[in-house]
Amino acid sequence: MVSKNQKYSKSLRIYQVASLLRALWFGMFISIIFLKFVGLNDFAIAVAHLIMGVSIFIFEIPTGFFADKYGFKDSIVLSYAFIFLAFSSLVASAFYGAWLALIVAPLMFGIHYAFSSGASSAYVFSIFKINKNKKGYLRFNSHLRFYTSILTAIAAIVGAYLYVINPVYPYAIQAGLMVVAIIFVLFLEKLPRSEIKVEKFLNQVRSSLKVFKKHSVIIKLFVFLFIVNASYIFFLHLTDQSFWLEKGLSIELIGILGAIVLIIEGGLTLLSPKILSYFGERKAYLILAVCAMIVPILLAYSQNFILIALFSGLMFALASIISHIFDYSLQLRLNDATRATTASIGNMFVSLGHKLSLVGVGYLLVQITYSFSLVLFALTLGSVAVLFAIFVLRKME
Repeated sequence: MVSKNQKYSKSLRIYQVASLLRALWFGMFISIIFLKFVGLNDFAIAVAHLIMGVSIFIFEIPTGFFADKYGFKDSIVLSYAFIFLAFSSLVASAFYGAWLALIVAPLMFGIHYAFSSGASSAYVFSIFKINKNKKGYLRFNSHLRFYTSILTAIAAIVGAYLYVINPVYPYAIQAGLMVVAIIFVLFLEKLPRSEIKVEKFLNQVRSSLKVFKKHSVIIKLFVFLFIVNASYIFFLHLTDQSFWLEKGLSIELIGILGAIVLIIEGGLTLLSPKILSYFGERKAYLILAVCAMIVPILLAYSQNFILIALFSGLMFALASIISHIFDYSLQLRLNDATRATTASIGNMFVSLGHKLSLVGVGYLLVQITYSFSLVLFALTLGSVAVLFAIFVLRKME
């Protein structure tokens, strides 16, 4: 994945190791189950997601400015520090009350995301740009996603069994691994910033907003990302485990199912560069939007383990492929001086919108089944995403 001859190859390897450590997400497919264990219901879990969204909304632009001003490395280090605090808060919630899982952990996850969202992509893309190999960026991310998916798949199986032994174990181990990851990212090399003039905070925000004005397609891409993700993101973050329980699966079997899902996701994510190269941006987004509308419906009506695993895996894979192609499309259109700030502004609104939608879904789930929610959102927001790709993303700059 990384050539020894290219500049900053050591940093790319360190970045990979830290990402792989973070990928050992033992609690990924028992997180909702754990939150219910500490005392939260579906609506409270949705509120926790909203708190995370508000946290992201508040901190996205300041953290983006911080990354542009002081360097991407420092932001990456801080992002790992806050995810350590988030996992530690989940562990503490089992002993000191559900409020830690409802308020503190989402707040920490939100700040982690804010520090990471603009800086991580900008750091890696900048290295490939320095090496005059922008196309290698998407390939690097796709391969890294494949390897992280394999590790998370293994962790999902182990995590389910750890949860049965003691619900706290998965998150305690994750917190410990984040300490190791922090040590690794401390050795990332700082990228040269001498030729890049970063303005004062408000001026930097104004400059970033001008980028949106200059490249209107960036706004269109963020709107598309919001719509298409909103059609299924509630499943990925709120109802997947409850849906699988509704289908009669045990916690141990959910761990195995999660592993299969991640292997499917990781394998298909490797196709991201080929999909973009073969179809081009506009057609790729259209095809992915159509798939994102159809797959949730097929999943909702699946009754046996194999079909549930297949279509769940396709759901996660579509989200990953769309995210990777979107990120590549975005990075190509950003300038170095405002790269992280501009990305943070867009991510801020998309993330808050998604978290607000989760509250609505959480309320609806009191009255409808998890299966019906998949069909409902696929037919409404999914069809809107398809129409948006046809009529709005006509011409990609």
